[in-house]
Amino acid sequence: MRKFNGNRLRAMREQRCYSLSQVARLMKLRGREVTKQAVAHWESGNNAPGAENLVALSELFDVPIDVFFAPRSNYVFVRRDYDGLTELIEKFSNHELLEVGLPGPELPEPSRKGRADISGEG
Repeated sequence: MRKFNGNRLRAMREQRCYSLSQVARLMKLRGREVTKQAVAHWESGNNAPGAENLVALSELFDVPIDVFFAPRSNYVFVRRDYDGLTELIEKFSNHELLEVGLPGPELPEPSRKGRADISGEG
């Protein structure tokens, strides 16, 4: 049986700049009565969250539950926020972004000497 990795929980909390109290409050919003002391005990390895708290932590940090049991401590946490990503990929794949010109200043024509005349005196 794999052991709960409290360091993983701490890393995810710190990555999101959450305090222990904030994690406890966010857990309460998910229907779990959790104190900041309980979160600290989970992180230190003194205790492990129960099944319902694991589900709430998984939802809070938007990761699968097994992440909390993975042995490696250098796991990269990426929030699964796909809003607009599919549309952006489609635009790139259809080259729509390349066809849209952005307005900007007109560049001066090169002079006969090969340098641009930026004085405005033609």
